[in-house]
Amino acid sequence: IPTACATLADHVGNAKGPHPDAARAASLWRTACEEQHAPSCRALSTATKKGRGVEKDKALARQYAQMACEADPASCE
Repeated sequence: IPTACATLADHVGNAKGPHPDAARAASLWRTACEEQHAPSCRALSTATKKGRGVEKDKALARQYAQMACEADPASCE
């Protein structure tokens, strides 16, 4: 399920058209991140750091980045 959420988040958040939905993408990434899906945690970290679809919060962005590292140490670069 985490991979499916991540794929859908990438699709709706990066839609080529008049209605990309950054908030929906962030919600889906959060769901996948909670299941230890490192790429989703990393994407959510970036979205949170930039305020894309969620409130801008650098401290929370660092927490999501740490969750990505815990889920997959290779993502800690």
